Amino acid sequence: MDTESVRVQQEEIDRLKARNRLTLLLDGWEDLLKRSLYGSVAVEVKQLPVVLALEDMTGSRGTADNLLIASKKAMKTMEIDDGKRVIAVTTDNPTVMQSFRRKFQESYFWVLTFPCFLHSLNTLIGEICSFPLMKQTVSKSTRIVNFFNSSHYWGGQLNGEAKKQGINRKMKQNCESRFYALILQSMSVLAYRSPLSHMCLRPDAQKRTNNQTPVAPAVVATVLHDLQYWKLLNQLVKTV
Repeated sequence: MDTESVRVQQEEIDRLKARNRLTLLLDGWEDLLKRSLYGSVAVEVKQLPVVLALEDMTGSRGTADNLLIASKKAMKTMEIDDGKRVIAVTTDNPTVMQSFRRKFQESYFWVLTFPCFLHSLNTLIGEICSFPLMKQTVSKSTRIVNFFNSSHYWGGQLNGEAKKQGINRKMKQNCESRFYALILQSMSVLAYRSPLSHMCLRPDAQKRTNNQTPVAPAVVATVLHDLQYWKLLNQLVKTV
């Protein structure tokens, strides 16, 4: 470990020693090199978070026991392994993490354990959006956004019409596994309903004119004629 790394680590250790209400966060992911990584962070209200460790668990099973070992190793590295400054642990909520939280509490009986609310919300919204009608609604929204965002001409025309109507934001792309991206997309399409209708009512949007490509027929049909789509999209935004 070089001198700079040692200096930064010692500063972080000193910061942790001044705190008494830490919450430990643990999460895992796979990076672009297909490595299995687990990161642990100590946080406290109105304080900057402190990264405890980034553990490469490639080749090891992601069991609750191994996660407990990794978390204790991280705490020991940052000199909080007695757990006296930790009051809570939060993780996402698959079975292995539920087991990890139980085992952590067995080692540190005073620590409260919680499943991540946002992860649970993301899972719930995923289940809502997997319902056939809602899944179709999300797909139609994505088709609308992708068409206008990928077309320089029609995208520019739509943004111009939106500005005339006092709408300054652009339609948002969706992102898999991110509920807030889905909601941003749904809300932006709803906000653009009037500009979208104006665009799709144009003759050159419905039929090739001067050898220029019109708006995709499926997009026109959804915007102008699919009243159920707009009703379900509105319901989706209100629900989530």
